[in-house]
Amino acid sequence: FDMATVDWTELNSSKSATKSYKAIDWANVSISSDVSAQLDYSKVDFKKFSPSSLEDINDLNFASLGKNYKKLKWDEIDYSTLNDASKDAIDWTKVDLKKAAKADSFTLDNIDWAELNSSTKAAKLYNSIDWATESISTQVAADLDFSKVNFKKLNLDNLEDINDLDFTELGKNYKKLK
Repeated sequence: FDMATVDWTELNSSKSATKSYKAIDWANVSISSDVSAQLDYSKVDFKKFSPSSLEDINDLNFASLGKNYKKLKWDEIDYSTLNDASKDAIDWTKVDLKKAAKADSFTLDNIDWAELNSSTKAAKLYNSIDWATESISTQVAADLDFSKVNFKKLNLDNLEDINDLDFTELGKNYKKLK
């Protein structure tokens, strides 16, 4: 099945679009940049879809994922190839950070910390990070809200520079410092 032979404009506007998208074996397709630009990602079966099937991960319209944020295989993304536009388009408050951290190329530097820190889900998202294993660069340390970091699990050796720890921002964690 060659995805490029489909008239995606016609298919996307047809009554049978949803049914047609369901018939595609998303686990076994190769998606060019041209095709990716025409897909209606709200109709793609993300339980089967693999980000590696995209010619370029930056072709994925992160802004239009909607309910598919939960289904996207965040552990299969090569974060080192994400451009700034994709990183900005990702709603980091909806990313499964536990899954993302399983990707070899994932680092805390990928996250938009301003977006995450201003979220009502910030505490929950911070809690989903494995602070015992994640490296914390000077830039990330500057953006972290250390009052939300689980200090019982934090490995201070993972800080690029111990002086990056902002003691004035620790909150209740000040007492938990080892």
